[in-house]
Amino acid sequence: MQTPGGVNYNQIEEKIFMVRKLLWSALFASLAFYAAVGFMLRGQLSAHPIIDSGSEAALYSNLRIGLLCLAAAHLWLAGAIRGKGENQRTTGTAPRTFRVPDAAWEQLTEEQRMTLGGLKKRLTTEVVAWALSEAAGIYGFVLFFLFGSFDDLLLFIGIAVIGFVLYRPKTLSRQGIRLSS
Repeated sequence: MQTPGGVNYNQIEEKIFMVRKLLWSALFASLAFYAAVGFMLRGQLSAHPIIDSGSEAALYSNLRIGLLCLAAAHLWLAGAIRGKGENQRTTGTAPRTFRVPDAAWEQLTEEQRMTLGGLKKRLTTEVVAWALSEAAGIYGFVLFFLFGSFDDLLLFIGIAVIGFVLYRPKTLSRQGIRLSS
């Protein structure tokens, strides 16, 4: 649907989805990069393990358990944040979050303005959820470089992948949002 001001709501929906999908894909691809680097270095790092005494083994064990708990907490927090963002509505005057010509902005209903304002908040909460999921992969990457454990790298990347699959972007229409009347 296009207004006299020249706003095509379907194009806006498509652009918003493409931005979300691009951000999600870039962060998800970095997990593959971590795994590739780990695979290439796995023989070199495991040949020189840092864990050579009881104190280092205890440090490794405690750090691993702590990071696993933190990664699980991040997944839970990402879900909570994303859920809050999906239910948010803009209150008061709708912000001009997208480049919409003045004439077209005046043609929008208040409901459409509020929806556009809520989409900016939703994108922000999705990026935070994806960053929290990404953190689990980074924890595994750090453990891999500190202790040479390729299995830990894969475990933490797996946790991050779960977060990315759970919180992948969906089209606005699949979320029950329509800009057009």
